[in-house]
Amino acid sequence: MSRAFTLVQSAAVSALIIPTTLWADITADDVWQNILDYSAVFGGALTADMSRSGDTVSVSDMTYTMDLPLEAGTVTVNLGSAELKERGDGAVDWFNSDTLIYRIAYSGSEEIESFSFDIPLTYEGMTMQASGEPNDITYDWKADRLDMAIGRIPLGDEIELSSLNGGYRDMVGQFRVTVGDLVDLQGNFEVGEQFFDMKQSLTEFDGSTVKTFDKSRMALMTGNAKGSFPRNGINILNLTTALRDGLSFETSQTVEGYDTQQIVESDGTAIMTQVTQADSYGLDLALNESGFSLAGPSKNIRFELEMMDPMPQSINASINSADVTFVMPLLKNDGNAPVAMLLDMQGITLGEAMWALFDPEQMLDRSPADVTLDLSGTAKNNVEWLDFLNIEAALAGLDVLPVEMQELTLNALRISAAGAEVTGTGALTFDNTDLTTFDGMPRPEGSLEFDLLGINGLMDSLVLMGLLPEQDIVGFRMIMAMVTAPAESGEKDHLTSTIEMTPEGHVLANGNRLK
Repeated sequence: MSRAFTLVQSAAVSALIIPTTLWADITADDVWQNILDYSAVFGGALTADMSRSGDTVSVSDMTYTMDLPLEAGTVTVNLGSAELKERGDGAVDWFNSDTLIYRIAYSGSEEIESFSFDIPLTYEGMTMQASGEPNDITYDWKADRLDMAIGRIPLGDEIELSSLNGGYRDMVGQFRVTVGDLVDLQGNFEVGEQFFDMKQSLTEFDGSTVKTFDKSRMALMTGNAKGSFPRNGINILNLTTALRDGLSFETSQTVEGYDTQQIVESDGTAIMTQVTQADSYGLDLALNESGFSLAGPSKNIRFELEMMDPMPQSINASINSADVTFVMPLLKNDGNAPVAMLLDMQGITLGEAMWALFDPEQMLDRSPADVTLDLSGTAKNNVEWLDFLNIEAALAGLDVLPVEMQELTLNALRISAAGAEVTGTGALTFDNTDLTTFDGMPRPEGSLEFDLLGINGLMDSLVLMGLLPEQDIVGFRMIMAMVTAPAESGEKDHLTSTIEMTPEGHVLANGNRLK
């Protein structure tokens, strides 16, 4: 199972709780208007039958309908019914049945056959109280448990989701909706435990059936989110307009005790099993006018894979810590938009079965490996990448590069594995008006410095193991001699390299001209 599946699970907490339990206001009339304002920002329409009896408003047949872009059809979600009880003290309680059935239906496209499926939900200990002012409402909610079960869902002629069962335990959170020029949302939540079992099947071209069984378990999950949405809705085919009108969203989540298992069968015979575990991991996402960013730190990751067909193999590995960061601009800009990429994995350990595949004689150093690549810089977008229907025309009309890299800094490079280590730092700027010197690429200017330890010894070992041909190593050593020099320390098998790009378009290695 992946982080993407965890995002689906996180969204499910909101989707299954918020629509039926989160929203209320000082009066029932204000509640419904708040719900309409919130639901409209996503481009759909929410309808329901409402009736009042004293201080209680009954809402039935709540239905959210959304037309998909490019006349691709319509999605309809029936959210069941609920009761809003005005407490008389400025707050409102929201009640729904302990058992609900959400019905999701798709229709309207010639290319995709219409379908529908139900999501039965069972709650225990669900309470919700709303307080505040009209158009600025805070909701405090909790639930002891929420269980869900989805039956067969056909996903095409060859694929079907046979079942998806799961649940959440010990949930608590707070959610605030403020309606003004924008609809602003912010909230936090905690889930004590969550678990899901999923079965799906795929019919191969030869008629055989491949079935996949997935199990995921997570302990404590905490998170927070906030966002701003234009009140006139969002056109998914042109997010450029929405971002310039104030669309923004960010969320941060942490999970402890992550455990997933997958079994793959072909015609009833297991052909693969996979287990992924982590003590903890986090996920931070942000989307706004400045761009998109993602960060995902993890601790103590363990991976096991067993293949039974066509050749039995057992693979396992672990990583003490891993971190990924990605930052990029999305809108057309005048330059100096930040970009960044970080890949950092510390303590990579391979299991004995993996080492035995290519190093049965134990010739290589098996100490845990480390990999770090940390880049940052600035760039200029000359295309509105989120105006999807007009990208092709925009590209055709350009006489410059679609993306112009302006500055790039190598904050850190470190690869330590098999007894060798490479480190590096440096910085470059780019002249995007000169696309001739480097054959269509902007001319770089700056320098990069590298330190190499144990590289020659590693190459010797790879030749002795038969993993690299001797003739290939000869050519590689010649290139290394051109771009490296012995380190001042005089340490054996210790090399350094300084690569310079000059304003004249020259490339120098340790002062020697290469270009």
